Amino acid sequence: MIPSLPAAAVIILALRLAGQIQPPPLPSFDAASVKVDDSGSSSSHWDDHPGRMTVKNTTLRALIERAYDLQVNQIVGPGWLASAHYDIEAEMPAATSRAERVRMIQSLLAERFRLSFHREQKVLPVYLLVVTKEGAKMQLATPDGRGRSGISGSRGHMVAENASTREIAESLSVRVGRPVIDQTGLKGGFNFDLQFTPDDEEVKAASEDAAPSIFTALKGQLGLELIRSKAPVELFVIDHSDKTPTQN
Repeated sequence: MIPSLPAAAVIILALRLAGQIQPPPLPSFDAASVKVDDSGSSSSHWDDHPGRMTVKNTTLRALIERAYDLQVNQIVGPGWLASAHYDIEAEMPAATSRAERVRMIQSLLAERFRLSFHREQKVLPVYLLVVTKEGAKMQLATPDGRGRSGISGSRGHMVAENASTREIAESLSVRVGRPVIDQTGLKGGFNFDLQFTPDDEEVKAASEDAAPSIFTALKGQLGLELIRSKAPVELFVIDHSDKTPTQN
């Protein structure tokens, strides 16, 4: 007969065993090259293909956003996160899922940049992205077999190709300077070409025929609206990161 243990002893044993259970290690790329990009270019490029990921002239901030599904305003860290640029070439099995690929980027950040962080919650000013009373005016995307999606553009210009409203909110967050929470309830991907005047008085004064502000353009061109609010926002606080990645 197996002797019974006192309840307290059972609890202590369970806690000890739980402490020994570690989360599974993050998967890594089969091979990865990480180099500092000194080109001085103002454009960046990210390509995902089966078995390969190619990133040109991206910032560590952008890598963290992609790896941890964050908006730019959620990241708290040194200024160089948005000014130092890197090129990455990575290989992985062709059947690697998007979720696995994201975890591989997390592993890369930990291994090559020695990234460490913690999370905090804070109530911050935000914008709520909603549909206007007149309804959305965006074109619903139809699959074309290319698998492309996302948002690109330049100053005063946003181009969406099969972009979700969540991606639209993330892109707007960069342009309006605070987190944008998607409350549109819209499903699927959308195409649009949004023209607006950046929030810069010199640009506005340069031409009487300047495009409307981004807030007005969203209403008139897309049927979307940004409403000021406050909400708890999870912050991703950088405890440490190397500016120069370790050798390949």
